[in-house]
Amino acid sequence: MSYLRKFVIIKLLLLFFRSIGCIIFELCCQRHAFEGQGLMGVMYKIVEGDCPQIPDKYSKNLQELLKK
Repeated sequence: MSYLRKFVIIKLLLLFFRSIGCIIFELCCQRHAFEGQGLMGVMYKIVEGDCPQIPDKYSKNLQELLKK
């Protein structure tokens, strides 16, 4: 397998796991993980902003999982 193909697969896996984290956050908090004015605002928050925290009522394991 070529280096480029391996690189693309790794990037897709990272994107997949980040998406799962956002879905878990939205299910727990009943709100969007990132909010902004328009699509570019949301994209900026995702790239440059800090990851939001879930409430303390959820387990420490889940909180640590979503921090990564």
